[in-house]
Amino acid sequence: MPRYPRLSLFWLVAALALIPACRQGDDVFYRIETPPVELRPGTGGKALIRFVAADGYHWNAEYPARFRVADAGGLTVAIRDLDRKHFRDEAGVGVLALPVKGAMAARTRMKGTASFSVCNPKECRILKGIEVEVPVHVR
Repeated sequence: MPRYPRLSLFWLVAALALIPACRQGDDVFYRIETPPVELRPGTGGKALIRFVAADGYHWNAEYPARFRVADAGGLTVAIRDLDRKHFRDEAGVGVLALPVKGAMAARTRMKGTASFSVCNPKECRILKGIEVEVPVHVR
């Protein structure tokens, strides 16, 4: 039976330890800001979602960004599948203003997934299926 040197085992353990760090490391390239939305029953407003790139990165306006509403949280959402034309680039920050309407008083969350890209002078990061929640208070 072959014996494995300790050094090889060390590298295997080290490599396995890095896998979760790589999977969780996406948040160093961006953050998503979702200020709470305040509505009155029967009236509309905008759910604002801001994709803020980390220092040294900027919003990639050329990437075909998307946002899909998975759960409207009891709100009326006119457009549930948004694409690049719905996003604005505001000084390197991607901004999505999603029209919503609340029917009755409630505290809820609109949930969706986003795909977008942020770049620095050397590379672009493509982020897909990023979960987003927007707090909404209809009162």
